[in-house]
Order: sequence, then structure tokens, then C-alpha cells
Amino acid sequence: MMESKVNYPLPFNEQARLNALRELRIFRSERTPEFNAIVELAAGVFDCPVALISLVGEDEQWFKAKCGLAADGTSRGVAFCAHALMGKDILVVEDARKDPRFLDNPLVTGEPHIRFYAGCPISVDGEHVLGTLCVIDSEPRMTTAYERSQLKRLATAVEGLIRAHDSSRRTRELAEAAEIRDAQIRRQWKLLEQVTRVSGVGGWELEFPDNKLTWTDQTKRLHEVPADYEPQLDTAIEFYAPEARPIIQTAVEKGTESGRGWDVELPFITATGRHTWVRAVGAPVYDGGQLTGLVGAFQDISERKESELRLRESERLARLHYEELDVTLSNMTQGVSVFDSNARLTVWNRQYIDIFEKPDGEIEKGVSFHRVIESEKERGDFEGDVDEMVSGLIQKMRDGETQVSQLRLRSGRIVSSVHAPMPGGGWVGTHADITAQVEAAERIQHAALHDTLTGLANRSLFNLEIERTIENVRSGRQQMALMLLDLDRFKQVNDLLGHPVGDALLVQVAERLRFCVRPSDLVARLGGDEFAVIFRDRNISKDNLAKIAGRIVRDISRPFKINGHTTEIGASIGITIASPTDCDAETLLAQADSALYKVKQNGRSDYRFFDTAIAEEMARRRERAAAMRAAIEQKALDLVYRPIMKLRDRSFSGAEVSVRWRDSTYSDLTPAEIVRAAEEIGATTELGGMIIERAISDACAWEWDKALCINVSMRQLGQGDLLKQVRSALERYRFEGRRLELAICGQVLTRDDAASFDELHALRKLGVRIILRGFGTGDAAFNNLCRFPFDGVKIDACLAQRLDEDPQSSSIMCAIAGLAKDLGIEATADGIEGEMQMAMLTAAGCVHGQGEHIGTSVTADELFSGGRTLVANSA
Repeated sequence: MMESKVNYPLPFNEQARLNALRELRIFRSERTPEFNAIVELAAGVFDCPVALISLVGEDEQWFKAKCGLAADGTSRGVAFCAHALMGKDILVVEDARKDPRFLDNPLVTGEPHIRFYAGCPISVDGEHVLGTLCVIDSEPRMTTAYERSQLKRLATAVEGLIRAHDSSRRTRELAEAAEIRDAQIRRQWKLLEQVTRVSGVGGWELEFPDNKLTWTDQTKRLHEVPADYEPQLDTAIEFYAPEARPIIQTAVEKGTESGRGWDVELPFITATGRHTWVRAVGAPVYDGGQLTGLVGAFQDISERKESELRLRESERLARLHYEELDVTLSNMTQGVSVFDSNARLTVWNRQYIDIFEKPDGEIEKGVSFHRVIESEKERGDFEGDVDEMVSGLIQKMRDGETQVSQLRLRSGRIVSSVHAPMPGGGWVGTHADITAQVEAAERIQHAALHDTLTGLANRSLFNLEIERTIENVRSGRQQMALMLLDLDRFKQVNDLLGHPVGDALLVQVAERLRFCVRPSDLVARLGGDEFAVIFRDRNISKDNLAKIAGRIVRDISRPFKINGHTTEIGASIGITIASPTDCDAETLLAQADSALYKVKQNGRSDYRFFDTAIAEEMARRRERAAAMRAAIEQKALDLVYRPIMKLRDRSFSGAEVSVRWRDSTYSDLTPAEIVRAAEEIGATTELGGMIIERAISDACAWEWDKALCINVSMRQLGQGDLLKQVRSALERYRFEGRRLELAICGQVLTRDDAASFDELHALRKLGVRIILRGFGTGDAAFNNLCRFPFDGVKIDACLAQRLDEDPQSSSIMCAIAGLAKDLGIEATADGIEGEMQMAMLTAAGCVHGQGEHIGTSVTADELFSGGRTLVANSA
């Protein structure tokens, strides 16, 4: 294997990747014909002399399959495949001599004189790249799309073979483990049979819910039935003498219903008619807190009964022994401790010592319960008062009460103990290690209250903490401030570099936020790129809050380095300090949000405190919200229409509808501001439904078959209301779906909301055309065209308005129009203000246009009369 000190890149998840490779146990495994067939086929597809399946370990690459190469592997330092690990797509090196990464590589300068390399990453879980399927040639060359697609398909086949290898290996291991377990069970069962035969004690088990009854061989001998006898619950009770059957029947029923055990001595009649006395013991079996069955012991006690008068003392000792033995046997999977009426230890098992991590010599027969707890106190495993604990437990046992408790040892182990009194005094304790269950519950609780990506508090924990802190503020125990923070330019980073980079960026932001505040302050991620900080202290200083906010703004503005990318964002912060006399969560959030909104209005990447000016603006917004509610209810909103022209022949092709407020106080609000006002009062769906209903009604009066375009807010999507409103209006007015265009902004797609996508697809099934508006800027980025099959794009007006002053705008327009044409959709240019712009946009390939040069917004009647002229002129 060739050695080299050439540097190579490491994936960000290198250790996890190596662990995944080791987990598969395929590295240096036996070579098989299936893998060899893949490399031979790859060499044939590319007509290359060498093809390999390379698995890249910590220091070397090893060839699972090879074609045209004698070596079994190389050092990782010279491996081309070490570079292919860094991406998800094929790495192609057309001429290694011209690639600075490889021109000095020994495999290039010497044998095998690599010039061309194409390697497709191999991953069986989509996260960890194990190696590559690659082809190599000693001559430079280029690849075709067909060759690359075939290489990807063959790499997929390799991934399937690796999964099959792993599945086969796991199956073999499971089979071997099962065989070992079966052998152990057979040995244990044989030993148990020997013990029961010697002791004369039989055993039985009743499994719920099928009531399947199983007897040991000794139990069958005691019943004097054949070895192949299959017991049933009803017939088993009939072996008891008639006067004893109600007693055992009641015991079984109580055990089945409530998990109560029993220990009874009853007259018995064997299958041969022989009368005996038997002792029947039953106890519940629990699994995960659920009653799953009953187990018990069965013993012929006829001789003891016959000599009961002579052996009374012996019988008492034997009964005590059997009671202790029964309890111990029924809890063999747990730790067991039995204390007598003098609170001294009489019986225990190994699990009891192991669970409590007791040192050798601490537990011995006769040791007092008081001394046991004292020892735990001395080791640091018990923190309470020894005398109080011991006296309290002993008193409960005397009162016949069962005590359940938990103890956390200094090692972190959590032990659950159940102490139950025994007849005649004393008690039995059962002890279980419940660390895993408790930690699982804690993890579930943590996951429910924390953001899975950043580890910060989530909205649920934020809501709990803000309410708790407000209570402290009202009672005068604390002061409080709330900070809301939005990331600036995060969506652009997310769209440009992808969600994995965006997620990694959020994690780093969370780390910087934690660093900027105290441990006692709560940092929460409310969703997306929205964060909040709750400050609580006996004294809250505005100056200190300003310093913290400034530090956060500076720290978030510093460059982030993520997966080879360096990116910069900002932070906008709104802050409010709680007042003890007027303090509730809704008010605080509204105040901080208003301050945050002011920061965004003034250029972002800054902070601002809620003040009187913002309070006055909030009051105005509340007044506007009330007016908006009244306007919707009283139908005081009007619709206006802006004509759309087909640029090539200057014909009238449709109209875009927008809303105007009839009230003189708000008549200067733009349609976007009106929609925003409706969003603030949660009336977006109601306003949108009114626009759809009235616009389609107006369009039915047109005498021409033209399109009606309606802008849709992102808040109208995802609940199913938009689909219902559109379907209802189309059916009511018999309006053809193909004439209706719904224009959405790209921000809808950045939410990755499945419900919104489903609703858009359902609208297209009605014939409705879905248009991406504002294209070329902001959220309407090019990658949005890959997320949904749009019927058209509406280019943002700012691009058309820059045509006269920016020569590059014409090239951008041509590129957008060309892209739309290639996708089979139409491009509409907005913002046309002059004849020269119209001519340039027509030449660029835009199909439709609108703007002041084509026509301003008019009422439905004005559009109807003007539209006749437009239609006539275009004819």
C-alpha cells in the first residue's frame, strides 16, 4: 500500500462517518462476485481501464472490488476518493495534472499515472459517506451526462449490496445469539426441573390475556396426570376438594383482577382419586407496570398436615421459610430484602447488593435496618435523617401500609423500592433500577420543552417561564425584561446555501446568544429565526440591558464559518421592561414586537426599547385594527383592477385585482398595507374570501374571455380555507378555473409547509393557474421554481424600472424570460412606465406586462368600458 503525507480534507462528521463504516464490518471483508460485477460494469460504461469500489478508513482506502488494478488499497493521503467524501455529488477530475489538488500526487506523477477520475459517493443512510464507486483512466477525458447518471445508478446498486451485506451479518449474529440464549434456557430449565424434583415443589404460570396455563413436570406428578397432559384453568380448579374450590376460585379471580397474590393450604383430589393436602402459592407478574400474568408454586403437604399437632413449631418455621422463599422467587429479576419483626435482615439476593452498589461485608444476616441506612448515609447515597426514615418505615409496616420510594445514588443510579408488610410482622422490600426509565422520561420532558436543533428553550417552555416570572414581578419578588430578536438576512443565507447550512447557522447563533447572557436568563427559540430572552433579577437596569443588546448585535454581526462557507447576518432586537402594575405576557410580547418592528423599519441590525412613541403608534394600530374589522363587516372595501397586456401584439390579456379602503382616513393605504392590517386582526381569510367572491362576480360581467389575477397572502394558505373559497366561487358563478390566476410570494415556499403545498396542488386540479410573484428579488428566488410547478412568474417591478439606468437589468430580464420559456411557463413584467421599457421587455421575451404605461387601477365598471376598447383594438 502506497504511503504519502499528502494532505486531504476531512468531512465535518468524520468520526461519526468512521463509526458508521466500522458498524457495517465491511472494511477488509471477503470480496464477492456481486461487488466485482459492479466495477466491471462501471469500467465498461466509461470505457476506462480501472474501476474500483473504495471504502475510506481512518488512514487508508481499501478496495472492496477492483477492476484493472493489482493493488488492494492505498493510503488515505493519496486517495482521490478522500476528496469525493466531501460532497453528495460525483467528483470529476478531467485532467489531474491541471488540478492543484492532485498534480503532485504520487498516483499522478507515478504509477498508475492517473489523469482522469470520476467518483460517486456511497452512503447507506444518506448522512455518512463510506467511500466511492470510481473509474480511472491514464488519459484525460470528459464525462457525459449519461455516463454520470449511470455511475450514480451503479453507486446506488453498491449501496444496496452494502445494506444486504449488513443485513446478512446482523441476521447471522442474531441467530447465533438466539442459539446461545436457547442453550442457556435449556440448561436453566433442566436445573429447575432437577431442583423441583428434589424439593417436591411444582411450579405453574398463567399468561394473560389468553389465560394459557403451564405446569412443570413436578406439578403434573403431584396431580398424578400423564406427562403430555395439557392443563386448563377451569379443569385445574376441579382437582381441589368441593369445599375448597370457592376459595381457590376467589384467589385466582382477585389475582387476575387486581394482581393480589395468595398462599393457601387446601384439601386436594388427584387424577387417580387420592385425597391429599396441597399448598398453593400465587403471585402477580408485572411488565412495565402492567399485570401480564400469574406465577406460583404447588406442593404436597399431606405429611405435614398429618403431623401438624406434633410439629407445630417446625411448621411455623417452615411457613416463615416458605413465605420468604415465595416472595423472593416472585421477584428474582429485582433486588429483594426481607426484614423480620425486629427490623433485622433475614433474606436478600445478589441483585439487592448490586442495585444499591453495596461494598462487600456491609450486608450480613441479622444486620439492622437502621445500620443499613446508616451505611448508605456514610457513603453519600442517602441524604435524609436516618432515625426519621427508619422509624417512619417501621411504623408504616406495623400499620399494614405499603411504602413506595425512590433513591438517587451518588453514582447517578435511581432505585425504586417497594416495602410491603408480611403476616406476623416484618416486611419484604423489592428494589429495581429504574434509571433508564427515569432518564427516558426526563429526556421526553426535555424534548417537549426544548428546541431539538439548538437545545434552547422552545415556545412551550418560554410560555411557562414568562408566566412564572410575571407572577414573581406582580408579587414584587423580581423584576423582568423581555427581549425579542430576529435574524437579518437569514432567509437569504438559507435559500442560497441550503437548509443544512441554515440549521448550522442557527446552532452557532444559539451558542453566541448563550455567551452574551447570564445562566439565569432564559434564551428561547420561538421558531424559524425568531429568538427571545427573559431577563429576571431583583433589579433590572436599562443600561445593563442596552449593553447586553449591543453585545448581541455585535456578536451576531461577526462572520460565521460553516462547512467551508463564510456568511454574515445581523440581529434586530426589541426590548421591554415589565411594569408590576400592568404586566401580562400578551402585552409584553406586543411591546417588544413593536420595538423590534421599529428597528426593522430603521434599517435593522440594532436594538430599541419600547417607549412612549411606540406606545402611541400601537394605539394607532389598534384604532386601525378596529376600523379594519368594521370595514370588513360593513363591506367598506372596494376592488380596483389593473389591466394586463400581451406585449407582442399589445392586446388586452386580463386584469389584476387589488383592494382599496373607502374610509378617507385610510384611503392612502396601499393594498399590501391593507392586507397587513387584516393580518394583524386575524382577518386575512375573511378579507381574501371577500376579494375572491367579488372579483369573480365582477369578471363574469366581462364580455371577453380574459384572465383574472388575484394576489394571495401567505397566511391564506395551509388551512384549506382558500381552496374552499375558490371552489365555491367557481361553482357559484360558473367561472372557468383556467381564467383564474392566484399569485403567491416565494416566502410561502420557504416555510416547507406540506399543508400549503397540498392546497396549491388541489387548486391547480381545479384549473387555477398558480403564479410566483415578485420574482427575481427577496423570497421569490430562482430555487423556488424547483419546489412547485408554477404556471407563470411575475417579475418584480423594481427590475423593469431599472432598465433605463442599469444596462445589466436588460440581461437579467432576458435571462428570467428565457428561463421561464425553457420551463414552459409565461413571464409577466410588472412596473412598465414607458414605451422604451415596454419595447425592451418585449425583446427580452416577456409575454405579458402591466404598469402605469399600460393602465392604472380602475373600478370594475371602468375596466369593463375600457376593456371593450382594448379588446376591439387588439382584434
